[in-house]
Amino acid sequence: MSALHTIPNRTRKLPPLRVGVGGPVGSGKTTLVEMLCKAMRDRYDLVVVTNDIYTKEDQRLLTVAGALEADRIMGVETGGCPHTAIREDASINLEAVDRMLAKFPNADIVFIESGGDNLAATFSPELSDLTIYVIDVA
Repeated sequence: MSALHTIPNRTRKLPPLRVGVGGPVGSGKTTLVEMLCKAMRDRYDLVVVTNDIYTKEDQRLLTVAGALEADRIMGVETGGCPHTAIREDASINLEAVDRMLAKFPNADIVFIESGGDNLAATFSPELSDLTIYVIDVA
């Protein structure tokens, strides 16, 4: 059990924290997830789910960058509008999170990176406990 779950007198393990990372195309979502993973992986048990429309490019980028071990990063091909897969019908992402947690039941944090979208995109509360929006496209 990691530091995230070290609470005195707690008799039950806490579920992993699910962190959504959203923002426009090219804003730096993947770079942020990479940096968070590299900064946190020695202390916390991490897994990542990335979203792209027709590829698994963000999964590949995180793997090549060495953000985490390859099996801790899962790419999801949404096949459509990015915000639908994180809000209206998050089932493809919920399934991906479930699959990752089945492989890594002691995960402390699940990062869920959305496909590039506008700033109006919000994560379903079923999918994400909190959301980080990357808005600087400079």
